[in-house]
Amino acid sequence: SRSDPDLAYAILERSIHEAKFPEVPHTWARMRDGTFCGGAFVTIKPRIFPSLARFIERLGAARKNPMHLALLFGPDVLLKFAFRRLSVADAESRASRVLSAKVRAVPCAYPEMAVNVDRATDVALAESLIQRSDRSSA
Repeated sequence: SRSDPDLAYAILERSIHEAKFPEVPHTWARMRDGTFCGGAFVTIKPRIFPSLARFIERLGAARKNPMHLALLFGPDVLLKFAFRRLSVADAESRASRVLSAKVRAVPCAYPEMAVNVDRATDVALAESLIQRSDRSSA
């Protein structure tokens, strides 16, 4: 069922993110049903670790380039993505087939979940966002 995936990945719609954090840059994927970035939250059932482990390095290397990510799932996925015909459901279905597991994207309404802290500049930006939030809630 949709409610019990083997791997769940948070996604955030661009308008939700930019309404709160327009200054935070992201890699955006333009899908048929919206423009999304990944959130920082993933849940994974241990049983899929073996199939995921074989794929994870390639995913990591491609994560900042949506076209490269799409190509990992096949030329047909790349073509659909390039012409903005790939839906989130299409992506879930192909990822599920590739990983032999139930994969689901979970739409998220909290833009904080998509603020990266990969680099020192990201950390500085995140700290300034926290300070801004603290001032506005005081």
